Amino acid sequence: RTNSIVNGYGDSVKARVGDAFDAVRVGERFDVIIASLPWEDGEVKDNFDRVFYDEGFSFRKALFGRAKEYLTEGGRIIFTYAERVQCVAPIESFCGDDYEVRNLVSGSVHDEEHYIFEITPK
Repeated sequence: RTNSIVNGYGDSVKARVGDAFDAVRVGERFDVIIASLPWEDGEVKDNFDRVFYDEGFSFRKALFGRAKEYLTEGGRIIFTYAERVQCVAPIESFCGDDYEVRNLVSGSVHDEEHYIFEITPK
């Protein structure tokens, strides 16, 4: 939220924090869902682990399993991903045939390639 205010988008951006769609009210729909989920599949033992691990990729499955319910017509998901994770667990494997995935931009962060994907319902 602070970042959107600093960059002049405070009135048009709503930030929500929650487990999958728990923070969304019934009937709410969004033009854009921005997701930067933990990349690794691993056991979550505490809140610190939650930053790094998505056990069984449950967050990712919940996002793509239900996002269509919360997107407006023409809505999209913006999703960040690292190349090393894309090689092991491609984002397309979570989207199935329900979404179209497009790489908007790639770049190196600390000598590791990262992607920003635009994901739209078909």
